[in-house]
Amino acid sequence: MKTCFLDKSLPEVTRIAFKPLHSILVVLAFSALVLFGANTASASLVIAEAYGGGGNSGSTWKNDFIVLFNRGATEVDVNGWSVQYTTATGPTGTNHWAVTPLATSSKIIPPGGYFLIQQAPGTGGSVDLPTPDAIGTFAMVLGAFKVALCNTTDALSGTCPTGGNIVDFLGAGSANCSETSPASAPSNTASIRRKDGGCLDTGNNSTDFETANPPTPRNSSSPSQSCTPVAPQITSDPQSRTNNAGTTATFTVVASSTGLTYEWKKNNDPISDPNVLGVNSATLTITSVTSLNAGNYHVVVANEIDSVNSQSATLTVIDPAISTQPTSRTNLIGDTANFFVGAGGLELTYQWRKDNIDLPNGTTAALNIADLQSSDAGEYSVVVSNSNGNSVTSSVVNLTIAATPSTRLARWTFNGNFQSATEPASSEAVNTASASLVGSTTGDHFAGSFSDPGQVLEEINRGWQTAGYPAVEIGNKESGVQFNVSTEGYQDVFLAWEQRHSATASKYIRLQYSTDGVNFVDGPVITMMTNSSFEFFSGNLAGISGLNNNPNAAFRIVTEFESTATGSGNESYAGSGNNYGTVGTIRYDIVSVYGNVLGTISPIPLNVTRDGNDLVLTWSNPAFVLQSADEVNGTFTEIPSATSPYTTSLGGARKFFRLKY
Repeated sequence: MKTCFLDKSLPEVTRIAFKPLHSILVVLAFSALVLFGANTASASLVIAEAYGGGGNSGSTWKNDFIVLFNRGATEVDVNGWSVQYTTATGPTGTNHWAVTPLATSSKIIPPGGYFLIQQAPGTGGSVDLPTPDAIGTFAMVLGAFKVALCNTTDALSGTCPTGGNIVDFLGAGSANCSETSPASAPSNTASIRRKDGGCLDTGNNSTDFETANPPTPRNSSSPSQSCTPVAPQITSDPQSRTNNAGTTATFTVVASSTGLTYEWKKNNDPISDPNVLGVNSATLTITSVTSLNAGNYHVVVANEIDSVNSQSATLTVIDPAISTQPTSRTNLIGDTANFFVGAGGLELTYQWRKDNIDLPNGTTAALNIADLQSSDAGEYSVVVSNSNGNSVTSSVVNLTIAATPSTRLARWTFNGNFQSATEPASSEAVNTASASLVGSTTGDHFAGSFSDPGQVLEEINRGWQTAGYPAVEIGNKESGVQFNVSTEGYQDVFLAWEQRHSATASKYIRLQYSTDGVNFVDGPVITMMTNSSFEFFSGNLAGISGLNNNPNAAFRIVTEFESTATGSGNESYAGSGNNYGTVGTIRYDIVSVYGNVLGTISPIPLNVTRDGNDLVLTWSNPAFVLQSADEVNGTFTEIPSATSPYTTSLGGARKFFRLKY
């Protein structure tokens, strides 16, 4: 117990003033404690959700809304309180914030309780909000805004107000002020919602809020949410998985409680691999996995009460693993063949093989064979190995060297920077040759095929890209490209080219020919089954005698309706990959026209391949007929109506085949 002594020698006024001063100090200290307690209680009420897409296109809810939540342990009376709103950078000039009073008489929000504030409706939406606890009239901007919860109805001013009357503050999207940093932008179909049911409050909008699709307008009748921490409980453990090397593996845990933290471990050790993301989140992501990532993974989930370990999940990695197999291809003599393999694994090496024999220069993921000759035709594969000594072999693919007549009459490579986009010049021609656009088509130049020898010679490799194709039901076989080539002195005309479609370009293409350069006749249909890569095509017109020795020979490649190309389907264009569109493009490269010298007969190969239990024979010139015999030196007779490709069973007596002109 303290005792005060009074010095009577002091003036009376001093003695009289001493005790009141002591009393005033005591009262001030008590008043400060009350105010601090009031601030603590009010701070337990937070903005839990905000949605500005009400009534917009794609929205279910008719109105914008704001949800409050009492995350504290005591009830809060919002009589005389308000939520206030402005745009991301508002208000402007002397304007104030838009105010929505919460109550004009006592209205209690209990611990764990929600409070729904309805705002202005839009013109769309199909569902009314649950019964609101307060109603305002402002229309919230969809993706960016600011909301303040205030313990007064006095309107705020300024773009970033401060003061003790602001209980909570939310900036969203591109808002120019917020708690630390703005929350992500909401949309027509998603709100921004405080995590942990409204319990999380770190003082950082970006950390505390997440997008919620669909939005969740909760009112005072909604089930309460306790923010009192309880020990975490895992409701779904991560699951074991097997991945090919080079792919992405994910493990996910689902746990309940509040204030949760996560720490993933591999083989019971902390993870520090830069390719591993989300070490401290509910989902662990391992990118570009290799055998080094194989192991057992578990996560420690904790909060201030306790921690719990998940069950262990095993990651098995197939290393090496091929993700993209090489594909068979056809090329012309003198051009370049390209094979590629995509693979994942640990410190990979590559060894390409032809007919099961290692190729000394085939030690990378891509195999390029320049200046092709007939001897390059064959079966190709690649062995992919990792540093652990494990290996995998790709699919076997075929390189076919297209058989052509003896003389190349014309060729277009489209290389260089100064080619005409509408009438590109031929890179070589025996007689006269020209190229032009057909119908509405427009031209331009883009990257060419890797088969182009110019790629190897380090020329500027270009292709002729065409666009401006007609609407989906207009102009059947009226748009594309045309090549005029004089065949004087030559016969057995053969065309070859490479073609690349975008996904919305026409799936069906028609090769046409003309003997007078004006009137065109349909040749074969070309079906494009891929997009965004060059494919090899050819047209053997050796059987069209009118094209022989003709100065007016011409050829077109035009887009075609599905109905006329296939004999059924829609009377419209079909897309190569997606729905057809006028923005689709078709790119051409290494367009070549061949012929034999008039009056000569050039031998052609008879190609033989196996298809299951069948034998398939193909040849390029229909002027040749297929014959067979029982013995190699026996009598050969013509096989009636045999055309390329010709299929026969492998069963029965042996047979020998030959072509005769």
